[in-house]
Amino acid sequence: MQSTFESNTAQSIKTTAHSNLIHNPILERQIDEITAGIADFYAKALRTLSEENIKVIVDYILSAKTEINCSDHYRRDIIHALTKFAKHNNTNFKTSDSRKHYFIP
Repeated sequence: MQSTFESNTAQSIKTTAHSNLIHNPILERQIDEITAGIADFYAKALRTLSEENIKVIVDYILSAKTEINCSDHYRRDIIHALTKFAKHNNTNFKTSDSRKHYFIP
């Protein structure tokens, strides 16, 4: 059973498919690494974002995996929340002051 996020984002992925191709094989590999063990849908959702935002999310999850060995559910929830946040607010995490409120406790 798909969640509301999955069904809503699936529609947006279909309409934006291949509009944001990633030309960085290292980033592609990192996306595959952070989404290993969770539905392919989340990797596809990440790939709809800008490369800058993908890099921030990838770095965050890789750091979390190193520090706290986060679960599949935690990674899925973080990807869900940050993907939705970036799309809804049309936010670039690297240049936005809004990241301070979400990444820095």
